[in-house]
Amino acid sequence: LQFIHSILTAQGIKIVALDKMIMMLKTSGADNGRNVLYESASQYFFTSPMIGHGIGYFEKMQNTYVHNIFLEILCEYGILGLLSASVIIIANFRALMKGKINQTKILGLLLFCISMPTLFFSNTYWMLPQFWIYFFWTISKYKEMRKKNIAGYPEKFVVRN
Repeated sequence: LQFIHSILTAQGIKIVALDKMIMMLKTSGADNGRNVLYESASQYFFTSPMIGHGIGYFEKMQNTYVHNIFLEILCEYGILGLLSASVIIIANFRALMKGKINQTKILGLLLFCISMPTLFFSNTYWMLPQFWIYFFWTISKYKEMRKKNIAGYPEKFVVRN
């Protein structure tokens, strides 16, 4: 990176992101200190692995959030919470990908794409409006998906009028 930076600088080209990356690598590393947060979340998880410590525990203990939705859920809700969240996310994504693409599915995929990737590396779901829009949109579409059996649910779970 330093070599590329020196070539660009010699040509009068300044890229702020590249400057920041070089600075982080020289000082604290590219993880921006998140490895310490990940380590703390893992330690909290192992002290209560099945049910976690409850909502906001990590933030209360560290005065920041984990920057990773999986570790945040493990810390707050344990394995049971992660399994539940994973089933919901996977079932919804599966329903969105199954069958013909329509405007509703495109909206769902858009909401998924603008909320979930951010939560893998940054932010907390509590403070991300796009996540809550996606979450409540999913709930509003759940009954419709079951009624039409869009997600391929076993017949005993399908709602028929």
